[in-house]
Amino acid sequence: GGNRISGDFLALYSSERFQAENLDANLRAKGLNTPGSLVEIYDYNGGIGGPIVKDRFWFFHSTRRWGTANNINNQYNADGSPAVDRSKIRAYTTRLTGQLNSKNKLTVMYDALPKTRQYFGSETGTAAPQGAAYQNQFGYDYQAKWTSTLTSKLLAEVGFSQNFLGYNLAYQPGTPGSSADNPFVAKVAVASLTYVTGSHSIKVGIQDKFGWIKNNLTNNGNMVQVYNNSAPLQVRVYNTPIVSRSNLSGDVGIYLQDSWKIKRLTLNPGIRFERFN
Repeated sequence: GGNRISGDFLALYSSERFQAENLDANLRAKGLNTPGSLVEIYDYNGGIGGPIVKDRFWFFHSTRRWGTANNINNQYNADGSPAVDRSKIRAYTTRLTGQLNSKNKLTVMYDALPKTRQYFGSETGTAAPQGAAYQNQFGYDYQAKWTSTLTSKLLAEVGFSQNFLGYNLAYQPGTPGSSADNPFVAKVAVASLTYVTGSHSIKVGIQDKFGWIKNNLTNNGNMVQVYNNSAPLQVRVYNTPIVSRSNLSGDVGIYLQDSWKIKRLTLNPGIRFERFN
């Protein structure tokens, strides 16, 4: 994001026509009829940035959509066509930068990250498509950072960011099965103060990370049946719902670092205290 509007666009695409295949009579005789080959892969990404207020306030935005489609090893739909696993990921990123005055700058950023996958974990070919998980999740990041030049030799920085991922695996529509929901949140706060001269630089700061993660597992019927070449092999029995949570109460680091330059010699002493809970 500068003082003029500018941007770019990128498009990448490939299909099965550009992929070689090594499926031969020997592999067919061993039972491989449809290999896990590429159907298509694509990536479209565009960005634009510029001034909101010249020399004072700027923006940048990027939208990206990318994904793949792959044939699943030896798996077929009800109509006999090869089963295809499709993934789609999106990223919508926006950043704002403000020069509040000659000594203070503020930046904020938000990044939304939705994702879907039709047949999660199907690449091995050992699970029928209707028994694979459907992945439908949403994540995001946001961040803010303030930078201040207090004097010609003293720099202050303060920042905060949060990352969230709503990791989710559901069963296929109309096919009751297992579902897993594993959301997590990670938050990071940082602050530092730096004093710089021509031959000497000293910095003191703190970093803290905290958050939580949940694990929720549900299984309709509390049972998974496993087959080998259509013959019953084993049964896995569960007692769901299974719910757990882990908390990161603090991952704190406090540090002091120094740098002295004496002709061709540079000394870098430092000390750091850490606490993890």
